[in-house]
Amino acid sequence: MTRDIVERMLSHQYPHSMRHLQQLIMDAERCQQNHGKKGWFGGDKYQPALERFQNTLGRCMVALVDDSKLANLNDPIAAIEAVNTAMGMFQMAYNNWPDGFSFWRAYHAAYRLHPPQV
Repeated sequence: MTRDIVERMLSHQYPHSMRHLQQLIMDAERCQQNHGKKGWFGGDKYQPALERFQNTLGRCMVALVDDSKLANLNDPIAAIEAVNTAMGMFQMAYNNWPDGFSFWRAYHAAYRLHPPQV
């Protein structure tokens, strides 16, 4: 499949989620790049980036419900898997965020091992 075809499929299948997926990968990239870094006054640069990423992840999950790709937000494993499926397609179309996709894969694996309690 060509990148153009995948982009059109994404836009068609994820009309509400696309902008959140785009933001999620940019936030993931920021997390990867700031991991272990400190700011000018010694503040952790990773924690604020992670909080932003997690907020975007929540918005993405809600949008997936709107796109009928997720039935129940109360099932954290189903929710993370729906995002992971979308991210897989997103990576096929937009692979220019290698650090972001690397962070996403690690976050997804950790989330599956220790899902949040709802």
